[in-house]
Amino acid sequence: MAPSNKKSSSNATKRSTTVNRRAKPSSTNQRKRKANTVQRRQSSVAPRASKIARKSNIVSSFITKGSTPAISASKLGEISIVKRYDPPKSPNDPNEYRVIQLSNGLTVALVSRHRPYPPASVATTTAASSLTSSSAPSYRPFFVPNTGENAYQYNIQDACSYLPPEHNSNDGDFYSYSLNDDCRETEVWKCEPTPAPKVDIFGDGWCYPKPVPTPYPLTIPKSVPSPTIGAILGCEDGEKGTQFKVKNGGVINPPCYTSIALVVNVGGASDPLNCQGLAHFTEHMVHHGSERHPSEDTQSLLIKNFGNRCNAETRHQRTTYYHEITDDLLENSLDIFSDMLSYPLFEEEHLDREVNAVDNEFHFRRDRNSKDIWMLPFHVTVNENHPLSKFLCGSNETLGHGARVKTFMREFHTQNYVASAMTACINSSKSLRELETLALKHFSRFLRGERKTFQEMWNTTEPVIWQNCDKKVVLQGITSSAMIDFWWHLPASLFTKDPNEMILEMILAMLSDTSEKSLRHHLQQLGLVWDQRYSRLDTSYAAFIRISFHLTERGRANTSEIFQATFQFLEKLQSTPEPEMKRLFDELKWKCQRQFHFGTQYSSLYHTIQFATVLQFVPDEKQLVTYGSWANARFNYQRLIHSLREFRDENLIVLEIIPKGNSIEDWARGKDYKYFHVERAPHTKTPYILVPRKDDNFIANMSNSSNSSSTRFQFGFIPENKFLQEDMNEQRGFGDGDHGGAFMRPPINYGDIKPHTLKGKQEGNGIPRIVGTHMGHTTESYSPYWANVSIYFFSHNVYKNPRNHVLACLWKYCIHFNHAINQKEFGMGGYDVSFVCNMDSILINVLGFPKHMVEIVDKSIASMLQKPISATVFELAKECLKVNMESLLGNNDLVEQTAFECMLYQNEEIFLDSLQDVEKLTLTDLNNYVMLFKRSTYSLVALRGNVPTYMFDSISKSLEQYDFTPHFGNPTDYHLQEPSLKKLFPPGEKCIRIKSQSMSGFCTSVSNCYILGPITTEQAYCLLSALDFMDCQAFLYLRTKFQLGYSVGVSRKEFLAPNILMFTVKVMATARKFSPCELDIKIDEFLGYYCDYLRTITEEQFETMRKLKNVSPNVRLNDVISCFSSIFGPSNCISLGLGFGVQDHLKKCYQRGIRKLSIQVVGNEEKSCSCPLCQSISGWRPGPNTESKLRFATGSGSTREYFVDSFSCNY
Repeated sequence: MAPSNKKSSSNATKRSTTVNRRAKPSSTNQRKRKANTVQRRQSSVAPRASKIARKSNIVSSFITKGSTPAISASKLGEISIVKRYDPPKSPNDPNEYRVIQLSNGLTVALVSRHRPYPPASVATTTAASSLTSSSAPSYRPFFVPNTGENAYQYNIQDACSYLPPEHNSNDGDFYSYSLNDDCRETEVWKCEPTPAPKVDIFGDGWCYPKPVPTPYPLTIPKSVPSPTIGAILGCEDGEKGTQFKVKNGGVINPPCYTSIALVVNVGGASDPLNCQGLAHFTEHMVHHGSERHPSEDTQSLLIKNFGNRCNAETRHQRTTYYHEITDDLLENSLDIFSDMLSYPLFEEEHLDREVNAVDNEFHFRRDRNSKDIWMLPFHVTVNENHPLSKFLCGSNETLGHGARVKTFMREFHTQNYVASAMTACINSSKSLRELETLALKHFSRFLRGERKTFQEMWNTTEPVIWQNCDKKVVLQGITSSAMIDFWWHLPASLFTKDPNEMILEMILAMLSDTSEKSLRHHLQQLGLVWDQRYSRLDTSYAAFIRISFHLTERGRANTSEIFQATFQFLEKLQSTPEPEMKRLFDELKWKCQRQFHFGTQYSSLYHTIQFATVLQFVPDEKQLVTYGSWANARFNYQRLIHSLREFRDENLIVLEIIPKGNSIEDWARGKDYKYFHVERAPHTKTPYILVPRKDDNFIANMSNSSNSSSTRFQFGFIPENKFLQEDMNEQRGFGDGDHGGAFMRPPINYGDIKPHTLKGKQEGNGIPRIVGTHMGHTTESYSPYWANVSIYFFSHNVYKNPRNHVLACLWKYCIHFNHAINQKEFGMGGYDVSFVCNMDSILINVLGFPKHMVEIVDKSIASMLQKPISATVFELAKECLKVNMESLLGNNDLVEQTAFECMLYQNEEIFLDSLQDVEKLTLTDLNNYVMLFKRSTYSLVALRGNVPTYMFDSISKSLEQYDFTPHFGNPTDYHLQEPSLKKLFPPGEKCIRIKSQSMSGFCTSVSNCYILGPITTEQAYCLLSALDFMDCQAFLYLRTKFQLGYSVGVSRKEFLAPNILMFTVKVMATARKFSPCELDIKIDEFLGYYCDYLRTITEEQFETMRKLKNVSPNVRLNDVISCFSSIFGPSNCISLGLGFGVQDHLKKCYQRGIRKLSIQVVGNEEKSCSCPLCQSISGWRPGPNTESKLRFATGSGSTREYFVDSFSCNY
């Protein structure tokens, strides 16, 4: 229950007397807290519905207007605003910014997206494409007709509408309606008709098409009397989309969200040596009750039901908390958020459970050696017990039992969670004045303390004593990927002494060059690496630059060449003349200034987190601008050269990862190491050895680098960026203005372009090779600086069979390695070019500024259709594809998704398990496939944003010079037809249990799909409304209460047919802790619990959810409860009237008319289970072919029909 006013007043008085330390609770408060704890424990024996009702009423009180507990006047009088300033912003940025500092030391950035909506009468007549949402960036579309992942199918129909009727016929009896993806996040739905195949899934003569797999798609046969899609969704259909509809018939705007982030300058580096993981554990525990809101579910119920993305993360030296909430509940959210961080309860009843949650997270993130990569280099090379070597995540082993960790946690929280160590950001559509009042009211609760922000404490850290930097760490991998990592540890002063010199940013720009004279290009041309990545880690102890090389077979045998090339490349950078360095500096600064001019910067949750984090590094208000630190950047050539010279051998940490299947002992013997000792990595227990680096002939290579190597590697400095240079030259004389770009020359704005079809030239058979569409551009919704060109090459040969699937993916990687352009140059210039394999097409996607768009598109097309594929590029692509396909086979989510699609839909091939086909392919096979593809393809050019219509003509001329033709008929037939539903199995349970030999084996996932139907329209209304509250309760019940896993939620909600609804509850747990049967039973138990929970929902909560989820006004709460309980509640057909959570695969679902499909992807470290179901497994059958990496459980006796051991099963 919420605390009384008397208690709140006493707490406020107590806090006001505390200055530099937290006051210890009085004995009276201790007795009250103990009594509350006893009362809560005693209440657990009461009926479940009563217990849930008490928790539900807490959140219900927040939804009621004006129910937020007030803060005493004495508290507000104690804390005041001591500093206030408005940072500079772009003249085109409609947002307002303000930074305030409270007298307790906390700094808050306020971002206001306050722009009043037009009157309702105006909104009703305004086209949906011209609406602007305050919750979306101003340079991104709020709503644009005919966009989204399936939009091109609809536009292609229009583009080919001039074909003869026999080439463009659609069955008019059936339409499938799907929600528009671009509008889903802003809760505005648009329904578009698309043709859909038919299948008799019940054997009763009715045919139902398969819907597009998006939340809440509905498929309605016209011949059956049914409400329209608008009526089903409670919305109003319009020519250009759908707007919200309320009971009074007026049109309302979608809910606006506020994002909140708070950063504390403390992380895992501050953990006690005998309690590592404490900072991470504290991050978990603050969410489970506070003084003003003692219920552990208070925040989860509010945010998960009425907000978005509530999470936190712990790093070496900072912990970040963030979430989104609707504007109407912002004050309620801030009240809970500030109190949980300032006065958490840390009750013992939650401690052991949350230790287990941290341990689950550790195992959840162990795949692909990720934990070892980030922990082992520090463990081996820094002095013992140094903060850098600490275990950030924590586990059962390091934290111990709850009572033990509580003694550390209370002191840790008191010392570190103080206002002077915190920075925050509130990003809302409310005005600055409102936000300032809210920040003062709620953030005044944080107490003063000695700990400061990162910028104020960076030079007070413990020095590092480096060791073993002359050796190499060799780690046993858990995947087939071979890697070698170079970690350079550099003095922390490189980025903390004067951040405005942008030293590390300049170095990363040089290292990430992809031009013909770059390190990456040379190593790929030699066939040594297929990928090369760069990253940085900033701590107050040291700065780290990491270069990660993904090795080919040849690279594994020639690591000495990689050493040699890397150091020669660094020597080349160290000798770069000052004018070249200055030119790169100017380009990077100009890129930032141009971004500043282009408009809104802080609009998403990511930007809110970024703003709160930046405040930790800003020494004073003069250094803060809304467009990044480059605004105040200063060029210092001598410091740059000095920093590059820090990349020395003695500052290098080397980590090599040996692929699985290759013993680390065999590797050492193959390298002629006679003396080595296999050790175990801390916490993960992964085998590794520490050996001298002489195996790479490192010293010899360095001594000879100036002689024999100099002719082999012809490195150069990153070339001039012509896109940035041209823009810079054009702006000279136009007026620089304040902040380096306030008066930039504006681009041409091609506004008010309506969506329309662009028809290309027809071939002799009347079929066009090139068609186009413009998605539209309106000044109100798009920035004039944003443009997008997508070129789809459609062919029915892309995914015709598994072999073609592999060839298509292989070609995509060849295009990537064969790129005729410099990706780094394009990225700096403001453009992004990507190549994507879709189910029925290969896509070139170019995103960036309107200027130079045609030139970039031309080069991208040439890299795909013109430049021949060399043998080296082909081998690189094969290496890359093998590693990526194995990674997919080791991904629980993708294996589960594949199983789901193959079980429910006809003509599905398991393309995921095609790894064995890669090895057999040759360059000739690929060239033959490319030739076949070009003979059976046509191109669709889709324009979006500020792109003139005539750009289609320029792109068409570029495409016409290449030989590709749609020789095989109507282009609309080239699209991959949506597979039809299989005939569903009878009511009852089916289970498909899978093991993958490619998995790391740390996690087991269970996805229970519940198929309900046939159902009436009224039942559909009610069930959809019931599911709106389910995701939050699934998390609280399965993740929080029973600690089944780290990842829990409702993963699917969709209609398989007009009267067939399916939803999925998924749990991913630690494999050695839970068997699949345990997870399966608990999910079923949850549905029984959920029936009780629905009875505790108040009318106020339901009305709030109705507005957020657009629930039909005809749905009543009592009907929702009755409908869901009639399916999953206690049944008279089951002995003793037991609920749904019983293990009875023969009767439970059959008697209720439910079809349940349990997809269980089992880790290789699975827990043994003695239940009858697991004991009945007679073996594990290979997948679609004998070389498959997948294995399927086969049942025996009564479970022979229960276990499905083939994807091709027909019921």
